[in-house]
Amino acid sequence: MNKKTPPEQRFKTKYTINGNGCWLWKTFNGRTYPSFTLDKVRKAHIASYMMFNGNIPKGKVVRHTCHNAGCVNPKHLILGTQKENI
Repeated sequence: MNKKTPPEQRFKTKYTINGNGCWLWKTFNGRTYPSFTLDKVRKAHIASYMMFNGNIPKGKVVRHTCHNAGCVNPKHLILGTQKENI
């Protein structure tokens, strides 16, 4: 696969699914968020949100409802404010 491969197809090769439905990024080390190249290099959970749920309005951040920082399942990602995310 290369960058000409559709991003959704490339993305599917980067995670595994656990028993809680989390899509766990294979290279997540627990310290820094993994990245994925969509239109530019982005944090993988942000790229997932954008691919499957749409754009992120100014002033909003992508939050994990599962509280698993390595999860990129778009069903586990919601928008909120930075204050809500803390």
